[in-house]
Amino acid sequence: SAQAQLTAVNDHGCDVVLRGKINALIQCKFSEYSHRDYDSEYIVKEICWAQQKYSDALHKEFKELFAISNARGFSSRVKKSAKSRNVTLVDRPKIIKWLKQHPVTRNEVAQKLTKERI
Repeated sequence: SAQAQLTAVNDHGCDVVLRGKINALIQCKFSEYSHRDYDSEYIVKEICWAQQKYSDALHKEFKELFAISNARGFSSRVKKSAKSRNVTLVDRPKIIKWLKQHPVTRNEVAQKLTKERI
């Protein structure tokens, strides 16, 4: 299993670091326009920039990169950018599906938010 840790405020393009069986970096973006497709390639660029920084700092190879948004989907240009950089996109429908498969309580989230960040 993997251990998830949140990153500090100045996160260098990564919000969550997973280490263990899977080493992954996750960039999360909130969209006020969640009824539309997310249309900024910056989400992909940020997680790619973070890859080398966290690999060097934590002495781990992070091959799995995720860009997550509460938007209903991603625009074609963001999908193209993610595909060319091997970044997995996760939109609101996928988040909802995962949460149904792996329920998380508000208390569990609150506990994670109080833990030390990297």
